[in-house]
Amino acid sequence: MDGLLRRIPLFMLAVALLGGTLAPVAAQAAAPSRTQTAQVRTLQWLPNPVRRQVTADTYHETVIAMRFYVPTAIARAAFSIRFGGGIYARPSVSALGAIKRGYHDLAFVVVIPARVRVGRYVGVGRLLRREAARDYDYDGRPLYVVVRVVRAGHPRPIVPVIHWQPANSLGAITVQRGQTVTETASFSSDVALTNAAVTRALGDIATDRGVAITILTPAATLPSVAAGTPVPVSFTISATPHARVAAYPAALYVKGSVSGGPVKGLHYGLHLTIDVDAAPATTVSWTGGNYTTFPQVARGSIVTETATFTTSADVANATLRLANVRRSRGVRVTLLPLTSTTIAANTPVTVDVVIDTTQLAAPGFFTGDIFLIAQPTAATARRLLHYGLHFTGAVQ
Repeated sequence: MDGLLRRIPLFMLAVALLGGTLAPVAAQAAAPSRTQTAQVRTLQWLPNPVRRQVTADTYHETVIAMRFYVPTAIARAAFSIRFGGGIYARPSVSALGAIKRGYHDLAFVVVIPARVRVGRYVGVGRLLRREAARDYDYDGRPLYVVVRVVRAGHPRPIVPVIHWQPANSLGAITVQRGQTVTETASFSSDVALTNAAVTRALGDIATDRGVAITILTPAATLPSVAAGTPVPVSFTISATPHARVAAYPAALYVKGSVSGGPVKGLHYGLHLTIDVDAAPATTVSWTGGNYTTFPQVARGSIVTETATFTTSADVANATLRLANVRRSRGVRVTLLPLTSTTIAANTPVTVDVVIDTTQLAAPGFFTGDIFLIAQPTAATARRLLHYGLHFTGAVQ
């Protein structure tokens, strides 16, 4: 009996330790991962939902052509869509193979047999990732295809289609930090529009990280747009000097009214990916290299030597700095100010180096470094730019 009582506290201690070890593991397994949360926000179907209308008592096949965006690569991807009420898709499951991050085209046929009754039917499409012999839903919002079956003679709404040139996708556009680029395109509608305007679609994440799209033309709402008439569009893409380096999906859409109806967004949009890159460092290039030797200087003379440099980008508030000077007694080295504090990229600039020696100057060598301090266009303050010029000279 005494032996049993002594074992009970040891058993309770082991249970407590085991529970403390397994609790964090269970909590971690139950909590959604940050990766899943990010994927839910970024998987996109363009457009979503897709709407179609057909008449009853007639066999119909309607082609759905669209695009989707995935934020991560998938080794084995597939697309699945299911309807109810006798409507089906062909194919209902499509093997997409290996797909990369970005936009991808997708097409399938929705079949509406003549026996389908009047009503509203919704198909649900999902992106799948295949692992081993099983299919798993890719995290994100499903695609919805809404098919409305109406009786013959029912007024069918006019659905305008927007066509973009040169294409419905501009692909990836690279923008460096602190840079603004201008892009152009044009759109046309297959039906006449009123109160038409171009709007941008850019996520809050991109905006918060310093990325912006500004519509330049058309700058105001267009009272009317004739069917089939191209409308020029220009816009800028900009990134602040401290924008987060990443790829951001974006799009331009046309909003307008048809036959006096309400103003609403129209399909299709102009899609693009904004690829923000770090701006290259502004550098200084010296003619002849970063090392130079001045001719010998006689005692009791004043000599002016020159050097020439260019910068890889526009800079402002430019000044010269003389550093690491080593000289013998009676030798003085100075730099003359630049003729302009603003320097354009790849424009040669001359530097004047004045070497002043006295009659009692000690023979020997003198050395030093010349640096340019300036503010690059994408920077917010002045900085010492690489590379400097190292010079050597002698007094005889």
